[in-house]
Amino acid sequence: MEFWEEILETPPNRGKNAATKVKNIKNKKIKKRRNQFPALCLLIFLLAGIYVYLQWPRYEMVTLGSLGGPFGTAEAINSNGQIAGWSQLKNGESHAFIWDANSGMKDLGTLGGKNSFASSLNDKGQVVGYSENSGGSRQAFIWNNDTGMSGIALPQAERSEASAINNKGQVVGFYTVENHEHAFIWDSESGFKELASPYGQSCSAKNINDNGQVVGNFFAPNAKDHAFYWDKESGMIDIVEPNGPGSYATGINNNGQVVGNIFEHKINNYSGFVWEKESGLRDLKISKIESYANKINDANQIIGYVKAAKFWFIPKRSFSFVRTNFGLIVNLNKSGKLKNDIVKAEAINNNGWIAGQIESNALNPRYQPILLKPKKSPITDLLKKIPWEYIKKKKSLKT
Repeated sequence: MEFWEEILETPPNRGKNAATKVKNIKNKKIKKRRNQFPALCLLIFLLAGIYVYLQWPRYEMVTLGSLGGPFGTAEAINSNGQIAGWSQLKNGESHAFIWDANSGMKDLGTLGGKNSFASSLNDKGQVVGYSENSGGSRQAFIWNNDTGMSGIALPQAERSEASAINNKGQVVGFYTVENHEHAFIWDSESGFKELASPYGQSCSAKNINDNGQVVGNFFAPNAKDHAFYWDKESGMIDIVEPNGPGSYATGINNNGQVVGNIFEHKINNYSGFVWEKESGLRDLKISKIESYANKINDANQIIGYVKAAKFWFIPKRSFSFVRTNFGLIVNLNKSGKLKNDIVKAEAINNNGWIAGQIESNALNPRYQPILLKPKKSPITDLLKKIPWEYIKKKKSLKT
């Protein structure tokens, strides 16, 4: 056979070489992607870290001073940044106060007795709480700038306390008759109404929102305190089952979300919860040791107290916290000047401003009411300083 005939009969396997070439190209692409994957993961991780850093709340602490004595605390804050609480005088008596950034701390006086304590205020600057009267008994009061402090008249009450006031001027609290507590709702137009427990036992209202929805706790048939929710349509609802564990409701926002604390047998202690009428109770699971939810604002930010451990082998530590609307738990003790400063968070407004108390050796007096104002992150401030308008003008001139 001639050479050229052999070539024609056994041509080179070009298809096989082409397939091998394609396969090699694919392998190279796969290897390239594999090499790029760790870098991509690192980039995603860094971007997530930057996002969390930008969202992480930071606070500027403002001490509110005192009325002359060593102890005081802020109990409530409204949307205008006004704060209500109580502070000791030089003589050891305690008086309710209202504070704002322009006027400072103002003594609200008493109903004729020695002591008074503020528990809540609304956006109109109306303050409620309780005061000792001339007979030495505790009496619920309402205060405003025009008329001063007035006692809230509750029928047959041996003593009474106002716990909260909403922006419509509705006040809730409790009064006692023969050592039996009764929850009430009151306003200047409609007067007094008892919020009766379905079990006929002691009952106390703790908070009210602008929709007139009320939360608190009552004594249940199983001899435990249970959290309740009340509105005009449904009446009083036991948040847990009648034979369920002990629980307390402490706060409610204008969305109808309730926060409080329920005894968890798994941890043999209390755990903070959120409850809604439609979806029921949900454990916040902030700590496997102990946690308490105190208040919730309309932005779904929650303040409270927690016991936690850094690691398994490190002892317990306690701190007040704020839980952001996307689940971050922030230690508020770090807002103080010293490492051992202790912050107690008592109230939060819809702007995320927190009112409470600090215990610090760096202050005189040592225990003071405080305001924690959120600070914007340094990166946000830096971005604001960039002359974006100037850059845009330069780009438009080039084009």
